[in-house]
Amino acid sequence: HVEAGALRLCALYDGVLRVALAPEGSEELLDEHAAVVPVGGNVSAISNGDSVQMLFNWLVQGQGDLVMMALPHHLDVLKGARFAKQLSFTTLKGRMHAVIGSIWRMHEALPPLVWTASRPIAHDKVDAVRSALHADSNKPLEAVDPYGAGKELGALARLVLIADELDESQIASKIRQRLAGALEQWLSTLHTADPLLYEPTYGGVVSSNSLRDSMADFGNGYFNDHHFCYGYFLYAAAVVGKGNATWLSKWADAVLHLYRDIANPKADALYPAARHKDFFVGHSWASGLFASVSGRNQESSSESVNAYYGAALLGKVLGDVRLRDFGRLLLATEMRSAWWYWQVDSSVIYPKPFSDNMLATNVWSTKVDASTWFGSNVEYQFGIQIIPITPLTEKLLRHNWLKAARGRWKNAIETCSEQWRAFLLAADSLVDEEAASAAWNAAQKLSLFDNGNSKTNMLYFLSTRGPPPPPRPPTLPLLPSQQLIAPKTMSQQPAKILEPQEYHDVKLSVMAALLASAPFAGLLLVLSYVHSCVRRRRSHRTSSTADRSQVVEFEASDYTQLSNRGSA
Repeated sequence: HVEAGALRLCALYDGVLRVALAPEGSEELLDEHAAVVPVGGNVSAISNGDSVQMLFNWLVQGQGDLVMMALPHHLDVLKGARFAKQLSFTTLKGRMHAVIGSIWRMHEALPPLVWTASRPIAHDKVDAVRSALHADSNKPLEAVDPYGAGKELGALARLVLIADELDESQIASKIRQRLAGALEQWLSTLHTADPLLYEPTYGGVVSSNSLRDSMADFGNGYFNDHHFCYGYFLYAAAVVGKGNATWLSKWADAVLHLYRDIANPKADALYPAARHKDFFVGHSWASGLFASVSGRNQESSSESVNAYYGAALLGKVLGDVRLRDFGRLLLATEMRSAWWYWQVDSSVIYPKPFSDNMLATNVWSTKVDASTWFGSNVEYQFGIQIIPITPLTEKLLRHNWLKAARGRWKNAIETCSEQWRAFLLAADSLVDEEAASAAWNAAQKLSLFDNGNSKTNMLYFLSTRGPPPPPRPPTLPLLPSQQLIAPKTMSQQPAKILEPQEYHDVKLSVMAALLASAPFAGLLLVLSYVHSCVRRRRSHRTSSTADRSQVVEFEASDYTQLSNRGSA
């Protein structure tokens, strides 16, 4: 009972206790929906051409319509949802708005999978790019750890594709052969310095050195940054396979171990589903098994995007629609979250003075940092959100964000090291045509490059610039009290890319968002969640048969051959 504003428990209690922060005018809504309690959730997805429908099916206990809170990036893609304007909360990721209903339908456009830039190399710059390609054709492979090696493999893969575009068939064949051989070293027992092994406890591919030392290889043995690392491998393998189907056929099983490590559509005997991905917040978490008082974290949104770009390209060259489109789903949601929660061009998400940084360099469960793990230099802060430079870079880096943030990083171009200067020049070239011309001239003078980059790749990117594209999200959608937009009917043959599966991370993400801004409410949600997990109640209301029938499970036989290979 309640006494003088205090809640007193007078006896043992068995059930669900719900308490909420109640903004003015929300009490009636909260009372109306108090009887239905979320206890878990399923995530599923189905692709159709260049779009995907993703479902959050909240598992509930009790009767009535569920009320759950949506983040800003959800509002871009939610279809047929009912919003309650009178209930919203400010959280670490911006303002969450109330959605009524136990099924969320989100329609996401899938990014096109391109190998080359959207524009051809400018005619007057072809010779410079060709000359750089000849000079870079023997670019060395020196790194012995999987992350450094992955970046070097990705850099070689860029040279192959540029050589293909320039019709430099001999150079393309030579580098592709080198790239294939280097991949084979890692995908077999030939790499003796730091071979990759299968770790059975958490189910993943790890480096030998990191099993002996948890901090070796950037914590690879603790599953830190796996998607950053193996995304480069997948990209490189896709590029080799694009021009060498025989090699791809021989090594597909081994390469798919790396795919399944970071982008598995369904948990199987060896690997979890989408290891790093948090489908509720939209982005991935990089920190693996390392614990922190601030929860999980991810620094480089661009390397995370690159991981799923590589996964999708691999699915494309394999001719596997499910792997391709699941990679594209991971890619699309990662990009949308990067636009909202890393690229800051207003104070919609983060308040001042933090929003004056113009970016969140490291996003945690319960805080955001402007500094990187390795320093607070401006070129580090922005450069780590740009690497690697690929044709996808132009799509990831929103023009309106770059233009708004230019004052933060423009001066660093003149003072930073050449390796980092290249990434800032790439960003500057996307601001306007005058900046692109200046970046091209400045890049001619560069002689040092990050091991995941090259002069050829830099000049190629700058030589394929053009007028800035139209602005892209984020833009905060309007929230009508009821928005009843019927979801589009999938008339073509759909591809089933994500099986419905229980996904407690959805609720954990909601808790983290609330804990960051409203600790009392978040703590109560945690207690409610722990109670429901301990009780393991199964009186869940599920979606209709029609909803469930849209997605077909992946059969165990899909990966039978791969499961017989115990190591990559």
